[in-house]
Amino acid sequence: MRNIYSVFLAVAIYVLMFLSSCKEQQDNYNSIFWGSTRQYPNFLFKIYEPVKMEQTLIFDFNEDAIERWNGVISFELIDINTKQKVDNIILYKNGEVCERNILNITKNDNEVVVGIEFLPDAPEGRYMLALQPKKLSGIDRIDAVELEQGIIIEKEDVMNPLAKWTIWVLILVSMVLLAWFVIVHKFINPKTYFSKVDFDYGLGAGRPIRMGYAYKLVCTNKNKKNSFWKKLFWGNVKYEVNEFWDKDFVITNGVRYRQVRFEGRTHYQISSNTVNRGDSFTVTNTRGHHVHIRL
Repeated sequence: MRNIYSVFLAVAIYVLMFLSSCKEQQDNYNSIFWGSTRQYPNFLFKIYEPVKMEQTLIFDFNEDAIERWNGVISFELIDINTKQKVDNIILYKNGEVCERNILNITKNDNEVVVGIEFLPDAPEGRYMLALQPKKLSGIDRIDAVELEQGIIIEKEDVMNPLAKWTIWVLILVSMVLLAWFVIVHKFINPKTYFSKVDFDYGLGAGRPIRMGYAYKLVCTNKNKKNSFWKKLFWGNVKYEVNEFWDKDFVITNGVRYRQVRFEGRTHYQISSNTVNRGDSFTVTNTRGHHVHIRL
């Protein structure tokens, strides 16, 4: 029995870990922080690359300890709190995956780079772990809290950076578009004060043109269409098509409320200099033809 405990003391020397970086003391177990992982789902071309948290450990065993394990001592990674083997990680030795997550140390392994990687299904949180000899001369398990040093690793589930950036860009674009629509439709090109226009070319008033949210009415002799994008970003335009119109004649809002303004009036004669919503007026073209318009 005395020999068993002497071997146990020899094995326990492995906890003399000289780490290559970040030696942060934690809790009552004198634990060392190995690193953290921020895991995110794949999105488009931004693919998550697993993080391998590594430290260089120095193992120092006497010959008696090595002989009792036939030249190989096996360690498993356990949870300090539950005393159970951790299954949702991948254990590495010098960059190679450890089979069944068992770290095998031989007498030639004085300095070993040990790596830990979280599996995708590992719950996020803070893990307090320890490397523990798997079997020791008939002793199945050594209480992890008796080890001099433990391991602390952290996992956080976060949003894919590209997805997050995309969402912020979409939000920004949406805000800019919303502001643009408000500015255009309320200040730059607001809908006309008049809701409908009647035209009488001498044969009686035809079907009225209802303006809706259009900001101007173009009287022309050619069929024209307002493109979807122009309508979306600059506002809707209504058209009155008739051979009467030699040149385009535009009816839109004036500077004052309810007042109407004309564009292209140099090509026509208008019966009234000032026209407001609800008024009627007559337009005469260069051929002497007349049209009676009511707003």
